[in-house]
Amino acid sequence: MLGDWLHRNNVQKAPKSPMTPIPTRAVRRRFLRYKAVVERTGLSKRTIENLVGDRQFVQPVKIGVRAVGFVEAEVDAWIDARITARDESLTVKAEARKV
Repeated sequence: MLGDWLHRNNVQKAPKSPMTPIPTRAVRRRFLRYKAVVERTGLSKRTIENLVGDRQFVQPVKIGVRAVGFVEAEVDAWIDARITARDESLTVKAEARKV
């Protein structure tokens, strides 16, 4: 019964290994408005709009007649993906120099 509740509410169990990092932020289901996305990403609103149009950024969700929001977890995942791509690029460049 408790296990079902934990699963339904996306509660993560403590890691078994002390070396496994504990997530620092729970997955929250909330919307970020453009201003918050601009602050979080460091991109301008126009750049975000261009990326959305080119399907290179998370797609906004209509939350009102004249309002859109971005799912916070999706924005964070996009940021994490950019960081991962950068790290992989640096690894490839470092390996190329060794050869």
